[in-house]
Amino acid sequence: MLAKFKKKYIGDWDFYQKYLLLAIPMILQNAITNLVSFLDNIMVGQLGTEQMSGVAIVNQLIFVYNLAIFGAVSAASIFGASISERAIIRDICIPFGLSCMPRCW
Repeated sequence: MLAKFKKKYIGDWDFYQKYLLLAIPMILQNAITNLVSFLDNIMVGQLGTEQMSGVAIVNQLIFVYNLAIFGAVSAASIFGASISERAIIRDICIPFGLSCMPRCW
């Protein structure tokens, strides 16, 4: 019974290896972005409160921008996955182009 539960809900190790290969670069990118924002706050914090407020506002805008890019790319990826399920190869170019556009802005 435990083996059936493990196979159904947990899966095998190959899936987790593939998942980690995809997730580690995203984790590193997000960690580097947050580290740079943190270092900006530390460096500018020594100058004064007005400068610190400016950097904090810009960091919030960068965060919102990253959320918008993530949402646009995720939407295009979901759209592409739904097209690839129907096996229409020529229509995959549309979501691929849409997912590349926000990264170039």
